[in-house]
Amino acid sequence: EFHCSFEEEPICMFTQDKNDDFDWTRHSAATRDTKYTPNTGPSTDHTGSKQGFYMYIETSRPRKEGDQARLVSPFFNIAPKNPYGITNPPAYCFGFFYHMYGKHIGKTCFCVTVF
Repeated sequence: EFHCSFEEEPICMFTQDKNDDFDWTRHSAATRDTKYTPNTGPSTDHTGSKQGFYMYIETSRPRKEGDQARLVSPFFNIAPKNPYGITNPPAYCFGFFYHMYGKHIGKTCFCVTVF
């Protein structure tokens, strides 16, 4: 089992994609208020802690529709230790928390690609 959070650097062995348009930011407490995006980010992490960290993307200026920000996970060996003791097909779970708020929320795509 693999558990991870964004409490420590490096960000849970995730890396910023070098071929996307902009990057994710590691942050704790409320996102900063700007003249473009007041009160849009979470004020805490998903546990309610203002000391806890989370990842966010700033989608206001200079972002435009179609821009992408990607975090790339490490590779995981998902081969079962005992192939006779697993379900067929094997079951795997990837979970995360997310927060979307703002006056002009569009659509967001969360993609998990398995190689």
